[in-house]
Amino acid sequence: MQDLKPSITYAFLIIVSTLLLSPKLAASSSDNFNFGDEVFIQCGTTEYPDLGSTKIARIFMGLMDMISMEIKKQGWSTESLINPLTQIFALGECRSDLNSSICLKCFHHAREHLSQCLPKVAGRVFMDGCFLRYDNYSFFNEAIDKKYDQSVCIKSPLKENMESDSNATVLYGFQERAGRAVTNVTETAPGAVQKFAVNGDNKDVFAVAQCWHTLDREGCERCLRRAGRKLNDCIVVNDEGKSMLAGCFLKYSTRKFYAEEFNENAVKESNGQLIKN
Repeated sequence: MQDLKPSITYAFLIIVSTLLLSPKLAASSSDNFNFGDEVFIQCGTTEYPDLGSTKIARIFMGLMDMISMEIKKQGWSTESLINPLTQIFALGECRSDLNSSICLKCFHHAREHLSQCLPKVAGRVFMDGCFLRYDNYSFFNEAIDKKYDQSVCIKSPLKENMESDSNATVLYGFQERAGRAVTNVTETAPGAVQKFAVNGDNKDVFAVAQCWHTLDREGCERCLRRAGRKLNDCIVVNDEGKSMLAGCFLKYSTRKFYAEEFNENAVKESNGQLIKN
């Protein structure tokens, strides 16, 4: 990622915005989710030709303020600003298992990280609990982006040392359970009201899938199919894997990483009726 050196005025605006708008980071006993553990940032390579760093920072902060208000209400939002000089679109969304307090904290952390991309015309940040992106075109229906879609695998020392036949048998059992968990959530999420699904049927494998609210069912299915394929290699020998795509997020792990209070009975749509599994 290219190092950015904004002007003193630009840096001052970002610092003041963070101090005034970011909530306190101290977590209560019920808000102990570590959304800041995993951060993945991608920045664009070009800048707006007619906008200085100070002006683009002000526009960015204005969009983030608007998104923040909706994040408080519903956990996601899209906003745009179009004028003769520029057009900027932004989307923010939290994982559906997070309560409003944790969601807002995650958003403010994501906002702070994403400001590193300024004054570039585009940027996106994936955190363990939320997603935030801005760009110079309307990307809200974008399911995949072959240039920027990413997957990450995490392997423990235990699995690195599994070489004996007995350990291989245990490992194969894990692969099967992890694969089943990923398949379950990728098939369930597109039909869920929140486009979100968890799988906790196994005591040692957990999974989450979520599409952004702006995607239709077809786009969600397409995104999660690709996300699942990108995790195929992870599942072979890794404790944890996640796919971070333009329109969705998919993760499995040997630890229960989603909020404990989330109701695992996914709500689906069926002929216009809401039913619970």
